[in-house]
This record gives sequence, structure tokens and C-alpha cells, in this order.
Amino acid sequence: MKQSTDTNFMTSVLALTAEKYLPKLQENAFKYNAALVKLKEKNELGITRNGDAILIPLLLAPGTGGKFYSDYDTFDISPTGGIVTAEAKIKQVAVPITVSGTELRINSGKEQIISLMTSKMMQADLTLKGIVGSAIYGDGTSDGGKSITGFGAMIEASATPGAYLGVTNSDYWVNQYATGSSGQILSKMSILDYATKDGADSTDLILCDDKFAILYEAANQSTSGIGVQYVDSTLADAGFKHIMYKGIPMVVDKNISASVGEALFLNTNYIGFLFEEPETTEFVMSQSQVNCKSAFLNVPTQLFTNNRRRQGKIVLA
Repeated sequence: MKQSTDTNFMTSVLALTAEKYLPKLQENAFKYNAALVKLKEKNELGITRNGDAILIPLLLAPGTGGKFYSDYDTFDISPTGGIVTAEAKIKQVAVPITVSGTELRINSGKEQIISLMTSKMMQADLTLKGIVGSAIYGDGTSDGGKSITGFGAMIEASATPGAYLGVTNSDYWVNQYATGSSGQILSKMSILDYATKDGADSTDLILCDDKFAILYEAANQSTSGIGVQYVDSTLADAGFKHIMYKGIPMVVDKNISASVGEALFLNTNYIGFLFEEPETTEFVMSQSQVNCKSAFLNVPTQLFTNNRRRQGKIVLA
């Protein structure tokens, strides 16, 4: 067998290609979605691993025991509730890198193989971003429950959302939600804005489908005459065109779909995204395709929040 078609040689070339390409892939993963751009910008929510899970201290209620005082007053310093540590299982996503015998014959030289591996890596990168970009909006039930637990579970379209990360709390551990007709878009957005706000701690990003954005632009123009503004430099530098609502950037994402319009009000101070350094496996002969060899690009990942109350959703129907 020629060296250019040897599986060990191909694995070595892929490893060399990955060494140069994978750091860029991990960095670029945060540039594919507007929410991840904001998370990367802040990077405030630390991630603590426990084996195959992430440990997350959930904020379920304010603390107790504080008060105004005068000299010699005593304080109750016993531990207070309001914080529960939950676990989010780390999920695995992989994309095959498959090379056919025909491709190897065409690209028989060392430089051609390197070029082929680079193209294959770029293709796997695009595929991976598409899978993760869609899963971010899911509820974790896709692929037999093996997907990341996305915004669909974190921010339910319900005034009485169910458990998230195994925790149910009707007073504090619930997301905000509003629904209405298309003509009520501005009033419903105002409701969500105030519901998710506590002083300066407020929504810093709105993600929506194109229908919601079109309705907002029309309502905004008819009520104020203010044109579209592109002012969030971080999002603009990352290539995300956006409009503004009360100083909050609003970005359209095609992965969101609703019958009339849907928007997520996110406070990214309380959202974390794990996307560990990708790794590649060795090439092996396909069991079902005699003329192909495959390796895999594999990434551990997960999305979570530690303060569900600060997240919201609007669904227009």
C-alpha cells in the first residue's frame, strides 16, 4: 500500500492539521451565535467540572439574615437557603471526517493530502457549528436525549414552566414568559423587559426569528420614526447585524422558528457555555463502505443558566 493512502499516515497528517486548525475552531465556536459572542465577551460564569457533569450553584432565592443595626446588635449568621447545587451532564457531539479511495488516488502526494485534510477539517467545522447552533435552541430531547439542554428547556413557552436541571421552584426558579398577538409586540416586549430587570441587572441580548424582527421594525417605525441602529460593537465586529430595543441588541437567528414570531430575552451574566477543546480520532476502515476510511471530530459541550428568572421568552400567536 502506498504511503499516501496508509491509514496511519493519514491519521498523522490529520493530527498535524488539527494542531493548527482546532484552536481556531474552538475560538470560532463562540462567534457562530450572537448569545455565545456575548458570553465570550463577559466570560463571568465559571464552570466547575465533576467527572462528566458541570456543577452549577442555582440561585433560587435571596439570602436572609441581613438587617439595619446599631452597636452590639446580634445577627443570625446561620446558613441560609436559596442556593442549590445542580448538575448538568456534559454532552458529546461528533462529526465524521470520511475520505474515499478515489479522493486518495486524486490527492496522492503529501502536500495534496495535507490540503485535503484541511478541507475536510473545515467541512467538519461547518457541520459541527450547524449542529450546535440548532441544538442551542432545543430542549435536550433530540438524538434520543443526548443533545445539549438548550434554551428550549431553560426558557419554556409557559407561564408555569416545569423543572430545569432537576429543580422546580414556583417562586424564583421560573423563566419569564409573555404571549399575545402581533399587534401587541411592543407592549409584550415592555412586559418582558421589566420582568427580567432588577435595576441595572437586565436583559443584554434579544434573539428572535425574522418574523418577530419584521414586526418590531414596523411597530417601531410607526410609533417613533426612529430608524434601525447598529451600535453594539462586539456583535457588529463579529458580523451580526442587529437592531436595538431600549439599548438592547436584537439579533435574528434562523434557528428560531415560530408560527408568527418568537424572541428570547437573555441576561448572559447568568448563562454558561461549555465547548471544550475539540479532538480528532484515528482513521479506521469503514465497516459498511469498503472504499472509505473515517475519523471523528469530537467535542464535549453544554449550555446552562444559574438564574432562570432573569431569562424570558415572547411568543406571538
